[in-house]
Amino acid sequence: MGDRVRPDPESYAQFFAALDAAIERRVNEREAEAAGLEVLAAAVEAAAAILKAERERAA
Repeated sequence: MGDRVRPDPESYAQFFAALDAAIERRVNEREAEAAGLEVLAAAVEAAAAILKAERERAA
C-alpha cells in the first residue's frame, strides 16, 4: 500500500475543537427550537381553553 500522510497532533486538536464547537452550536439551536415549540404549544392550549370556556358559556 502507499504511504499515508498523518496530520500533526495540533491539526487533530484544532479539528476536534472545531467539531465540538459545531456540535455545541447545533445542540443549542435545537434546544432553542424546542423551547419555541413549547411556548407555541402552551399558547395553543391556552387558546383552546378560552374557546372551550366561551363555547360552554354560550350553551
